[in-house]
Order: sequence, then C-alpha cells, then structure tokens
Amino acid sequence: MKHWLSGVAVAAALSVSGVALAAGPAVSGFNGKLSAEAGVAGLDHQNDFAGFVSGSITMPLGTSFGVQIDGGVGTQYSGLLASGGGHLFWRDPQMGLLGAMGQYTTAHHADWGRAGGEGEFYLSSVTLSAHAGYQFGGDGGGFKINSGFYGGADSTLYATENLSLSLGGGSYAGAWSGRGTIEFQPQFAGFSNMSLFANGELGENNQYKATAGVRFYFGADKTLVRRHREDDPQVFLFTAMGGQKKDNNTVTCTLTKISGDGCGGGGE
Repeated sequence: MKHWLSGVAVAAALSVSGVALAAGPAVSGFNGKLSAEAGVAGLDHQNDFAGFVSGSITMPLGTSFGVQIDGGVGTQYSGLLASGGGHLFWRDPQMGLLGAMGQYTTAHHADWGRAGGEGEFYLSSVTLSAHAGYQFGGDGGGFKINSGFYGGADSTLYATENLSLSLGGGSYAGAWSGRGTIEFQPQFAGFSNMSLFANGELGENNQYKATAGVRFYFGADKTLVRRHREDDPQVFLFTAMGGQKKDNNTVTCTLTKISGDGCGGGGE
C-alpha cells in the first residue's frame, strides 16, 4: 500500500494533459450505459470462463446531487451471479464527488449485502477515488461470504481525454485484492458513444481474473473524461474479490468494492 500511494502521488505530479471541465451540475442530464465482457478467471489454480452484462441509469436530483441505479448478471465458476446497487451523491465536476452506496448480490445461492461511502477527487488529468463500508455476509450453495469492514482506493490517469488507465486495490473483509483497468473511447464517425475496455485483477489464494469488453453510453456526445466526471459515477458490479477454497469444496469469498461484487465476478 505504501508503494501504491507513492505511485498515486507521482501520477498526480506528472499529469500533463490538462483536462479542463467547466463548472456544472452533479449530473449533466439523464444518461445510462450498457457493458458486456468476457474472459477467464482462476481460483487455487482452477480456471473457468467468466462473462458478464451490466448497466446503469443516472439522473440529476436538482443541481448539486445525483442518483444512479446499477444492475447486472453473469456467470463464473459454473454458477450464475446477479447484483443490484445504488448511488446517492453530491458532485462538483471541477472538484470531486462524495456519496453513499449500497448493494445486494446473489452468487451460487449465497446472498449478501453491502453499505458504505465513496469519494472522488479530481486533479487535472488524474482522478483519485476511495470507498469504504461494511459487508453483511451469507452462505448457501457451498459458498460462504464473510462479514467485515472493507476499504480500497484507485488512481485513474487520463493519458488523453478518451483514454483512461486505472490502478487500485485494498482490503475487503480480511482479504487483499489488486486491480487494473484500461478504457478507450474511439472518435470514429458513428462510434462516439462506444468504448472498449479491459480489466485485470489479482487476489489472495492464487486468484485472478482477466476480461475485455465493449461499453455503450446513452446520452450526449462527449469525451471519456467528461462522461466519468459529469455523468455516471464509477460502477463496481462483479469487480475484484478475494477467496479461499476449502478441503470440503466450500469456497469462502471476501468480495471487493461496493456496488455488486460477486464471488470471482468480473465487471466494469
């Protein structure tokens, strides 16, 4: 974590693309997005297909506040996952975001909930974000979800206004997890509302995930950095996790993030 925080400071100091945003409301207007991705995931040297579809709808609440609803379904480790979450937040597009988040998730017949807060701070072409809260675990279908506090942070560098590179990690109900994401929004004619992305994750107990996909944005045409800071907050459906496989074939999952993470899930 010490080295990661040092990297965040260096990234902030070296950000030179000069992203400039005009002052505006917390949400520029009613908008949404839909993502589809696929790849592989592993736990204790066992590999499996991972595929997910997720979406969000975001709308303003007056000038300074906004609300977002997230939902998604997927499959991993030969089981189905489904999740829903919500965000209620204050935001200044020139400064940052502060809000509350919650979720309910089911995976392999194990249900659990999460509640916590999130924040973002905008530094020219760098966004620093953090999240923390409490996870209410459950068990079923051979899976047990741990209960406990969680917290993590991410740093996103906008190499250009349409190319973002993110690194992050944290501790989630007792397990460490790290992650990285790249997203690119082409500016070809007719494709200004589409982006391509790839996710990579590493966790305890030889756990990993690698997925790639496509995302469609619904709303006004704008650059990727403006979408992230003026429209929908970051979504964490089926993103990052920590787990452990027991001798009796029970998997204990310590899920990361706050908006719908699944046991071995993949996400935005």
